[in-house]
Amino acid sequence: MSRWSPPDLRAHPATPQGRREGPHPTRADLSEHFPVAEFRAVRRLRQAADHLLVEREFEAILRRAEPKSGRLDLFKTLTAKAWGQYRERGAAMRRSIRTRLEEGEKQIASLLDRIVETSSSSVVARHETRIAELERKQAMLRERLVSEGQPIQPFEKVFKRPLRFLTTPCDCWKTASWITRNCC
Repeated sequence: MSRWSPPDLRAHPATPQGRREGPHPTRADLSEHFPVAEFRAVRRLRQAADHLLVEREFEAILRRAEPKSGRLDLFKTLTAKAWGQYRERGAAMRRSIRTRLEEGEKQIASLLDRIVETSSSSVVARHETRIAELERKQAMLRERLVSEGQPIQPFEKVFKRPLRFLTTPCDCWKTASWITRNCC
């Protein structure tokens, strides 16, 4: 690629390709002297410089950001407590679903006993529709138990990175990959 040289604006030739006379060059005149690739390269360099400036300013802010004494411990304690309550609520929900499943099984068993004891076909048909309805509810409860029964990850594993970032934000930023930095 050739080095850029400024256009000579004083001696501007008048030609039939749309150039006009006078001291002001047209776009066609400038494109000869300022290739588009060089414009793009300059724009990319400016964007990179702006990005570096923003990153340096952000690093300066992170260096000044230090958690107050006790606040990080308070955050950790409150978050762990809320996490424990969430786990307890999930366990209670699973117990409730298991209880409802057991009750449904008992109802189905009692309806089957009634079918065996009765001789009326209309009563048998009614009990069979009720059993089919209870079995549909049972299937829905089993699916819900599977989805609700998934163990959640421990508190330490989920909050390891956020707590590390809160304790030493500048160190985490310096050692982070570009993917992590773009997510912040």
